Amino acid sequence: MIFGGELGLELAEFDGGLGLELTIEEFGGGLGLEFTIERFGGGLGLEFTLERFGGGLGLDFTIEGFGGEIGLEFTIEGFGGGLGLEFTIEGFGGGLGLELAIEGFDGGLGLELTIEGFLQISG
Repeated sequence: MIFGGELGLELAEFDGGLGLELTIEEFGGGLGLEFTIERFGGGLGLEFTLERFGGGLGLDFTIEGFGGEIGLEFTIEGFGGGLGLEFTIEGFGGGLGLELAIEGFDGGLGLELTIEGFLQISG
């Protein structure tokens, strides 16, 4: 569907199938893009988002897997010429959790790196 120059596309299938959502949104001359693939029942969930507001840029990329799978989240967010970046890998059931965040506001920069492991299994 198209509204005022905006575009949205959604495809969904359930019962162990695949769900796909693609959204492109424009605001004030900026660009917003969201791409989502979600699959359940031990499958894969993926979300990709690109958002731009007032000349700023926001990017969100997410892969999430359950049932011993791996979850990954990658985010870049920029506001007022600043830059914010968050990178996250989360694994459950003996997996790995990792988060890397870089956030900048008004030309400033912040960095956060976190690695978390849960229920480590060796052997």
